[in-house]
Amino acid sequence: LRDEIDAIRTRWNPELVPSNPAHATIVYHDEATDPALLRERLAAAVAESAPFELEIAEARRFRAPALGAYLAVSDPSGAVEKIRRAMA
Repeated sequence: LRDEIDAIRTRWNPELVPSNPAHATIVYHDEATDPALLRERLAAAVAESAPFELEIAEARRFRAPALGAYLAVSDPSGAVEKIRRAMA
């Protein structure tokens, strides 16, 4: 699926794909003032997590002032939220 998504992204925004391949964001870099602490908390949280599946939903546009589109992602098992809570 990633290859299919990146093929579409390459068609519309070829300069972005090599440095930012298709992915699901679990935590944003600006959610902690200390990147090392963020990495440490994330590593501990995922060490306690079992593999999980996400579902791809509809395409959406970012709100202004951001430009672009993204695929919404559904987390039916709540695994992402568990990881986020464990990082708090």
